[in-house]
Amino acid sequence: MIELILFRHAKTHPAMHGEADHERRLTQRGWDDARLIAQSLYGIGARPDLIIHSDALRCSETLDAIAPTFSNPPSISSPELYLAESQTILPHTNLKAQTSDCKSVLVIGHNPGMQLLASSLAPGSTENEVRIRMGFPTSAAAVFRRTTPEHQWELHTFVTPKELKQATKKKLGKKHK
Repeated sequence: MIELILFRHAKTHPAMHGEADHERRLTQRGWDDARLIAQSLYGIGARPDLIIHSDALRCSETLDAIAPTFSNPPSISSPELYLAESQTILPHTNLKAQTSDCKSVLVIGHNPGMQLLASSLAPGSTENEVRIRMGFPTSAAAVFRRTTPEHQWELHTFVTPKELKQATKKKLGKKHK
């Protein structure tokens, strides 16, 4: 595996009275934000050959929102990723990637595990590395790449729906001036 994409599940409705956390659904904003981030990732060359996701409904729906952008690669629903700690996510992903002989894997999961894993893989002081430690909001994605499986992961990009929407507004504002 030479590309790892950590994707936090999209925005959800709060749990209704008596509803299990596992069963929370995406909001319309969640669906839209997930698609926006997937398109951005596709635009920078991300082409996951496998998507692994927590078995929570919100992660399955995030998969449904983004998979068409990447031509619906194979996916694995993994109960082990439900609210998984950072030290569980990468070994689990490596195991699944090795058995599938993948070069690029996208993982859909939950905080704090996703943010803590991204922070541990990007401990430096670049703008994106610092931004990851400041927050990993819903539908955020961190793309890590390495030249060979023996090399260290390097942060390629970190994107959030908010920053993409702000960039779009700025572009539109410049066109109208």
